[in-house]
Amino acid sequence: MKITPLARALISALLVTALAVTFIANLAEANPLPSELSVVDSPQNNKIYYVTEVELNFTQLPDTGWNFTSFDYSLDGNAKVAINGSAVLTGLSYGSHTLTIYGTGTYTGVNQTYGPYEQILEERYFSIVFSTPGVVLSTVLVAVICIGLLLRKKLVNAFGGKKL
Repeated sequence: MKITPLARALISALLVTALAVTFIANLAEANPLPSELSVVDSPQNNKIYYVTEVELNFTQLPDTGWNFTSFDYSLDGNAKVAINGSAVLTGLSYGSHTLTIYGTGTYTGVNQTYGPYEQILEERYFSIVFSTPGVVLSTVLVAVICIGLLLRKKLVNAFGGKKL
């Protein structure tokens, strides 16, 4: 039986397709981690806070295949701190902060369990600033009083030292 060039080309194409599909399937199995693993309620991403204490509160999403056994967070790249899902970040300095939340556990895929893995669950960026509406209002009020006193002094000097 003679194989024609067209038959050879079709067989080669089928083999390459089968190899590509196998390769892609193996890649999917090599990194089975879903992208959304948690919901972070606080701190909110890209939010400006006017206090030096911010609540950290998050929950793991159900039915992701993950069985997390522990959680940690790192603030601004510092050492990890163990957490149960909520904590209060205290003594925050003024400026920008990066909060990274980690989960450690296993992932159960199709008929197989992978891990244990440490997985970044979320990264949040937020800022602490020293400015509240009360502080701004009192600063403006002090500025107006100072300007008024300076103007009054200039007017008194302009009229030969006589009080107005």
